[in-house]
Amino acid sequence: MANKILITNGAKVSQVEQVYYSPVAVVPPFTQIPLGTLYCFLSKTSSWTDDENPPVPTQDVRSLKNILKNNDKKKLIKDGIKICLLGGVNAGKSSLFNKLIKKERAIVTKIPGTTRDLIEYSIYFNSLNITFIDTAGIRRRAHQDSGTDYYAFLRTASAIERSELALVLFDSASSLTEQDLRILTQVEDAGKALVIVMNKWDLLDEDRRAELEKELDRNLDRYPWAQTVNISALTGWHRDRLAPAIRTALSSWEQRVPTSKLNAFLGSLVSANPPPVRGGKQPKIKFATQAGVCPPKFVIFASDFLEQSYRKFIERRLREEFGFRGSPIEVVVKIKERD
Repeated sequence: MANKILITNGAKVSQVEQVYYSPVAVVPPFTQIPLGTLYCFLSKTSSWTDDENPPVPTQDVRSLKNILKNNDKKKLIKDGIKICLLGGVNAGKSSLFNKLIKKERAIVTKIPGTTRDLIEYSIYFNSLNITFIDTAGIRRRAHQDSGTDYYAFLRTASAIERSELALVLFDSASSLTEQDLRILTQVEDAGKALVIVMNKWDLLDEDRRAELEKELDRNLDRYPWAQTVNISALTGWHRDRLAPAIRTALSSWEQRVPTSKLNAFLGSLVSANPPPVRGGKQPKIKFATQAGVCPPKFVIFASDFLEQSYRKFIERRLREEFGFRGSPIEVVVKIKERD
């Protein structure tokens, strides 16, 4: 049952004139449905049509408008989170999916490519309302696929877009492939929170573990911000470590840095490490702001273009200062001419 439900007749926030509270919603031809706290926002041109259940006026319009304006994605995802399970064929996605939902909904076999369609299941997991999405194993690039593989790829891409977080599974017993790294890039480009899951870790001997750690250091240097959890999807070994990793990633994904703190940090950073000279002139950074969340996006206003290496430097220092563990962030530079 929802705590608050917002209903509007389609009016813009600026047009809202009346705010009502009602303990039930009457949806003809159905009976009264208890819905927790129900707020109905009516514009100047609308009216209440249910005479038997008259509403009671509640909050003033000004406070309501503030609620609507601030009701961004950060608050909305608390009502339900979608997490997709990604990886190559036989990475253990379906086994982990069944362990997470505690039901045998996905078919698990040793035959590669058993899962073709998306399988979704919603549960209440560690105080979070989560929908897990099991996806087909990605074999190769989309333009190289055909038939069922191609459409499975499209469905997987759709699952990534609909999700807030991706669990990317790798088979620890096998070497990382180029396709494994493409999956990580796909998640990052979509701006989703990320947790890397090394499956079948319990089967590795000491030599393979040492070899794999070198592989990860060499191939995942682009994703130092991503958390890595070692598990066994088949037995459930260390499955409990996923919950804190998911929480951390989602918290970072919706994190907002106050503008005052952001500019104080940036001022100190630029004083100690000014931007490199470009064309005989040194760009001046004027100020910055966080333009959005999910994922965090920062806009820096400068007098001239900033080199890519310096942008990466700023991003790295932002992470050192404010965290963002498990979430991609975006740093955009806009040229601001003299006032």
